[in-house]
Amino acid sequence: DGQLLDLGSNKLLFDRAKTGRSTCKTCGQNIQKEELRYGVRAYSGGRTVIFYAHVLCFQQQIGVEYVKAWRGKCKGSGVPFVPGDLR
Repeated sequence: DGQLLDLGSNKLLFDRAKTGRSTCKTCGQNIQKEELRYGVRAYSGGRTVIFYAHVLCFQQQIGVEYVKAWRGKCKGSGVPFVPGDLR
C-alpha cells in the first residue's frame, strides 16, 4: 500500500497505481498501472475524494520560497512563519 503523510488536515499519499483508470489532475493523462502517483485528499461533490497526479507533474507544481515578513502560517500545522523560513 501507499505511504500516507499526515500534515494536519491535509493528507498526502504516494503509491503505485493499482489499475490504469486514474487520471492525473494536472495534465489530464491516464496514470498507468504500477506507475508512481501522488494523491491528496480533498472535499468534492459532498464527499472526501483523492485527487491523483503523476509524480513528475506534482514536482513541477511545487514552489518554494523564503519567508520575508512576519505574516502567514503553515496550513498543515498552524505554526506561524518566521522571516527566513522556507515555505
